[in-house]
Amino acid sequence: MQTVAIVLREYLIDLRREARKNTDFHRVLYSGKHIQLSVISLKPGEEIGEETHDRTDQYFRFEAGEGTIVIEGAEERVGEGVGVIIPAGIRHNVINTSKRAHLKLYTILSPPARHNGIVRHIKNRYTTEKHRFPEPLMKGIRKAHLSSQQKT
Repeated sequence: MQTVAIVLREYLIDLRREARKNTDFHRVLYSGKHIQLSVISLKPGEEIGEETHDRTDQYFRFEAGEGTIVIEGAEERVGEGVGVIIPAGIRHNVINTSKRAHLKLYTILSPPARHNGIVRHIKNRYTTEKHRFPEPLMKGIRKAHLSSQQKT
């Protein structure tokens, strides 16, 4: 099984796991100067809502469930393992077409559109929480990295 992971502030995050375990409509995991990483969970029949980011490119990666992405009015089926790039200025929407299962995904935006700690537990309701990165998946990553640097 391939694990999709990236390094954020010395933390290794399994994005597939984070997306699948997320129960919030939208949760910002990281937002820096140039990039934002969020996880999204759409209930059966729920949608993100049509949107356009004038100055932000967006990447969607679908990790569980099935749905439809609408790009400038054209519809395409999406599901686990599918990635979609949305250039800035393009109108789009994501819809969960399932009657039983949540559609789980993560999204990367550049430049960022939201701040760290923004959480929407349900659609149209924002809250802020003190942002805390998930614990590293592999204990001792930083220590091992520092040890390997000292050996060279």
